Amino acid sequence: MTADVSLAEAGCRAIVDFLEDHGRHADAHRFQARLNREAAAAKIAKRERDRLSVVDRFFPCAETTVDQEGIARVLQDERSVLRAYLVTKQMRHSPGTQAVLAVFTKIGELPSLVDHLRQENVVSEGTAVVVLGRRNEQIEALLRDVPGALLFDRGKQPLKTS
Repeated sequence: MTADVSLAEAGCRAIVDFLEDHGRHADAHRFQARLNREAAAAKIAKRERDRLSVVDRFFPCAETTVDQEGIARVLQDERSVLRAYLVTKQMRHSPGTQAVLAVFTKIGELPSLVDHLRQENVVSEGTAVVVLGRRNEQIEALLRDVPGALLFDRGKQPLKTS
């Protein structure tokens, strides 16, 4: 389980079941505690991959499978989209980095936009698409500071993509 963290939760669950079935409740308790820690760590890592926060560190996007012109085209059709940033996020609770498309809208969440971007195949499966309302000034300030991150700005159309 230490060699492959993805197996830790299932491994702990199997060990707990085995030990409890054999009456070794004290030993099972140790693995139950580890199972709880692994589950909490997995939940934190998932949240980190799905959301943005003011403590995140962002860098210019190095992802080559993102169709920046295609994204801009899709965003242009969505009237509630104000701005979008494409960045790389340094992970703290997961290994490595993640490409993130942060979209700021007039109305907050816009599930149809995420579906549309995926259907048009302009963002890769590994790219997180995070839709935020316009009242996320702190996060937008962090993204604005990343060189080349601004991908779309309705107020300044057309925006050059590369």
